[in-house]
Amino acid sequence: MNFRKVQEKLFTRWGALLLSILLYSNAFAIDFNEMLKMDYPIARGQHVVRASQFQYFGFRVPPAGSKVTGQFMVAQHDIEVTIMDANGFMIWSRGNATLTHYFSGRVNAGSIDVNLSPGDYYLVVNNKYSVFTPKTFVIDVKQTF
Repeated sequence: MNFRKVQEKLFTRWGALLLSILLYSNAFAIDFNEMLKMDYPIARGQHVVRASQFQYFGFRVPPAGSKVTGQFMVAQHDIEVTIMDANGFMIWSRGNATLTHYFSGRVNAGSIDVNLSPGDYYLVVNNKYSVFTPKTFVIDVKQTF
């Protein structure tokens, strides 16, 4: 008996059993949506934002939308972290108030967990309010789609 016939017999006998276990057992339930998810880093690592300045990380959300999650921490004092769309970023960067999708307030650490619809966005680390003190921050933020 050749290898191909052995393989066919094994699949015929055992394949049907394994397939039924996978399909009907909660212990082996497969969430195909979870398997298809992809993570894309937006901002990662240690950075410095100078006094009276801000640093931004641009990213695009695909047509199906995405979830943005992560953490950030500043070594000294506090920092503001914001997520806003492209139009909001243009308005805010000129010194005007705008709507945001996430705003941390002035904190020394925080977590982000927000769902975004398709479009262009900016993750902004703001230190404009601090006239003399630069801030060193560590950040790890990603989008999942």
